Amino acid sequence: MKSAPGRTTGKSSIDLIEEAVEVLRAAKAATFAIYYAGAIPFVVTGLYFWTAMTRDPIAKLHLANSALQVALMFGWLRFCQAIFAKRIRTQLAKEVDRRWSVRQYVRFFVRQMVIQPSGLFVIPLSLLFIAPFGWVYGFYQTFTALSASEVASVGALIRETRKQTVLWPLQNVLALLTLAGFSLFVFLNLVVLAILLPTLLKMLLAIESAASRDTGALLNSTLMAACFGVTYLCVDPIIKTVYVLRCYYGASRTSGEDLKVTIQQFSLAAKTLAGLLLLCAILAFPFAARAQSSATGPSPTAPHISQAEVNRQIEAVLQQSKYNWRRAAEAIDEGQEGVVSRFLKKVFETIDNWLQKLTDWIRNFLRRIFSSRERSYDDRKFTWVTSSLLLYVLLGVAVIALATYLVYLQRKKRAMAPTMLAGLTVPLDITDESVRADQMPEDGWTALGRDLLQKGEWRLALRAFYLASLANLAQRNLIGIAASKSNRDYHNELMRRAHALPELLPAFGRNIVIFERIWYGTHPASTEALQEFSTNMEIIRSER
Repeated sequence: MKSAPGRTTGKSSIDLIEEAVEVLRAAKAATFAIYYAGAIPFVVTGLYFWTAMTRDPIAKLHLANSALQVALMFGWLRFCQAIFAKRIRTQLAKEVDRRWSVRQYVRFFVRQMVIQPSGLFVIPLSLLFIAPFGWVYGFYQTFTALSASEVASVGALIRETRKQTVLWPLQNVLALLTLAGFSLFVFLNLVVLAILLPTLLKMLLAIESAASRDTGALLNSTLMAACFGVTYLCVDPIIKTVYVLRCYYGASRTSGEDLKVTIQQFSLAAKTLAGLLLLCAILAFPFAARAQSSATGPSPTAPHISQAEVNRQIEAVLQQSKYNWRRAAEAIDEGQEGVVSRFLKKVFETIDNWLQKLTDWIRNFLRRIFSSRERSYDDRKFTWVTSSLLLYVLLGVAVIALATYLVYLQRKKRAMAPTMLAGLTVPLDITDESVRADQMPEDGWTALGRDLLQKGEWRLALRAFYLASLANLAQRNLIGIAASKSNRDYHNELMRRAHALPELLPAFGRNIVIFERIWYGTHPASTEALQEFSTNMEIIRSER
């Protein structure tokens, strides 16, 4: 019997690709939007560059400008792909995707532009030797998957990328061969569809074109380049997800992150099962009660009451004074309308007439624009261009107005958040262990700690300052706040993410010791302890 793949051998290539497809199916629409926001402009720019360089007789005159456009689109492509890989990694770890600062995005972009352009030359050269192609191609894909990590220097990131690339080499090669065969299949389907589509349009819709008259003319380099670009858009998200999974499982060998996610899923499944059992018990209760009553003996037979007697009793009840409103409603003639109903009817008729007039005016206006037949050929052409330009301008204005409004709402929401937080009348219970550091910003916890110091509540003030330090680290994306994490979990997380900040980790470790001795132990909150804690907090804030 064949054993299942373990943590040392990795999954099979087919299982890895299937899991990548499932991850993509569960991804959010924003994740795909980020990817295609970088991929589609690059493919379109590259296709335009290919067509211009192969068909334009004066292509050399604008070669530099076109090459610069392709280079910029390539950098933008790699930047969006790295953000896409970051969101996929966050989805796998069941974490919340935190907002980055402008500095982090700039560092993120610089990393891509330093390493990825060399792949345009190294990857084709590796094809000449065949054997190292899997490692070379895997290195650049792995670098994209790991670019969002908290490693500060490019050298450390390259070493981590090399470590993940050489991991499970057979899995890497087999996955690349499988995806290459799938890409070839997609490419051939697109070529066949592009060749047959003009003929199908002619047969089914009687649409005649130059392509339908001469199908052989379609077999050119431009068509092949277009089909290659569409194939790239279809297959490359799967490739990126495969290498994100490889990095995820490779890092989990030491961190156990995949086991934590599995335990959380089992916990959720256990809660769901308990809820189903409780629901079954509730539904089964009437049947159990009925069985118990049948076991005790038959119930006495109820006396028979005729239908006429039931109707007479109902009519007697309805004659009571509390049901006078019913008789008054029945006395109103159904065909007679009241004053309010007639007024509302008139209002609706007036609004309907206004809408009808507005629709007729728009229809007549468009008809005058597009149906003018009494002008000369040049005048008609000018009218068509002008009207088309007007429509595009109106559409652009509408899109810009909508985008401006959305940006305004987003900024208003951000501006209102601190105000709403400051205006809370019910403060957080600092003694509650379920209070998390992300429930207030760092300034809020600091202000609360100072108020508690003035009141003489030194132990509570120490907890507020400790939560302020956690909020500071979470705002810098050095830790992720979660109710299930302990102080040691945060310390271990800093060990993985704060390599470039040598003073931060010892200062945070000393504060953990001070906080646990006072909050969980019996040590008093002395002035010396608070002073040492404050000094360590200043080190944490200054280490950037």
